[in-house]
Amino acid sequence: ERGHLCIVFTTVQTTGLPVPTLFQSGTTTSRTTCNTGVTQELLNPTVECDLYVTIDEVMYGCTKEVWVTRTVMAADGRTPRREEKMLTVNVKPGWKAGTIVVFPREGNQLPDNVLGDVVVTVRDVPHPIFKREGKDVHYMARITHTQIFRGETITVPTLTNERIPVQLNESMKAWPRTVQRIEGKGLPDPLDTTKRGDLLVSFMIYAPY
Repeated sequence: ERGHLCIVFTTVQTTGLPVPTLFQSGTTTSRTTCNTGVTQELLNPTVECDLYVTIDEVMYGCTKEVWVTRTVMAADGRTPRREEKMLTVNVKPGWKAGTIVVFPREGNQLPDNVLGDVVVTVRDVPHPIFKREGKDVHYMARITHTQIFRGETITVPTLTNERIPVQLNESMKAWPRTVQRIEGKGLPDPLDTTKRGDLLVSFMIYAPY
């Protein structure tokens, strides 16, 4: 049997916040499949969905509309039928992967009129250059021995498209890798969005061709 299909549409809220050019504004569509099949619906009224968010959406917050296909009972109270239900998730700045949003009594309906919940779990979409760890963000800078020897200054990107200068030195040859912490350039704290995590920069030495 096929499971529920949740179709997720994304609209970015930009009120009072600049949207960096790194983020493509507008509406995007993604899909995820819930885990319960038609037979299981009559045994388990809970509908579970994964909601995927990008690091840019977590940075600024966004609204996602989740379309859930669920089973409900017809007027006779015994015959199951399928219907679609749209639910809105207001993703707050700084939400962590694994955050759970519960919509009570919006799931499958059993013959005895018991209504289950819809349980939405937030998941991260991998970013091409950043990796999040809670409210901190990791970035790997590629450098050469020559750059270290000369004490050059490189710039590292941030989530807001700002470039931060970092001066190289001999300590960056150390193993395990040296990590430079740039305070306040990570993601918002979900409990206090006026505070932000840090940008953690590590260095990978490579030999240019």
